[in-house]
Amino acid sequence: MFSGILLKKAWNILFSGITFFPINPKFIDLSSFDEIKLKLKAKEGKRLKLAIGTNIQNYSRDEDFNSYKNNQVIINSDKDFNEITTDFSILETPEWWFTINQKTENEIGKSDYSKVHYINISNCLSIPLDKEDHIEIEELIFYKSLVPFILYAVVGCLAYYIFLFFLFRKKEKAVVPVQFTYEKTEVLNHFEKEEEAVFQYITSNYSNPELSILDVVNATGIYEQKVSSMIKKKTEMNFKQFLNSLRIAEAKRLLKTSDLQISEIAYKVGYGNVSHFNRVFKESEQCSPNDFRKQDQKSTIS
Repeated sequence: MFSGILLKKAWNILFSGITFFPINPKFIDLSSFDEIKLKLKAKEGKRLKLAIGTNIQNYSRDEDFNSYKNNQVIINSDKDFNEITTDFSILETPEWWFTINQKTENEIGKSDYSKVHYINISNCLSIPLDKEDHIEIEELIFYKSLVPFILYAVVGCLAYYIFLFFLFRKKEKAVVPVQFTYEKTEVLNHFEKEEEAVFQYITSNYSNPELSILDVVNATGIYEQKVSSMIKKKTEMNFKQFLNSLRIAEAKRLLKTSDLQISEIAYKVGYGNVSHFNRVFKESEQCSPNDFRKQDQKSTIS
């Protein structure tokens, strides 16, 4: 059972949305599901945020809404009812949440969907002063995808019929195969071409401080959820984590091979703020950029 809260304009807070909280028991268990189906429409907002708050053991508190880990994805909306399907694997925790809670991903760990405290659907952008938004939700369904089971069934049936074919096939006269050589044609399927385009764009533009996943979407023409899914499947990281890994790898190379100042290296690899670069580098390498350079110099001398 859920209780809903509709957020309207108040004290110039121009966002609208609805939040579901469990009444009894305290948490919702969504760990057995892997996909989310929504049917909704919005009067003004074109992009909505679906957020799921999960409990963090020995940290989350009922009196502090933001102490629950915010796992979210941006979905497109329209003035007419639109059916949207997404999966849990592309939900990400925004940077502002880590800043507010002064935590890192390594400290928090994976999201525990067996203990969900809230489900929120709201605008992700503010609405102009002269307009009022209205969001209607017709369906919110969590379910387990049947695709893997169907694939296993198809493969099993195919293997069974192949077995029968070879079991009852009559012996045929041996045929001497013709031996010849030829140059094989390299072919990339559609998915591989899209994947190549996504990673080519990111690795060529990671030094841009303003680079975002929307830039990748605009450059490749591939929708946002698919870009996120490609990155997650290939690297086991989300977009921001993968981007930071590229930047840190290049920063380490420059620290080893150049005499550039730390601030110069930070700007060259795509960080517009030196303190932010130092924080990300320390989380990745467990030492500051300056200490990393000193350690490398000592090992070179010895």
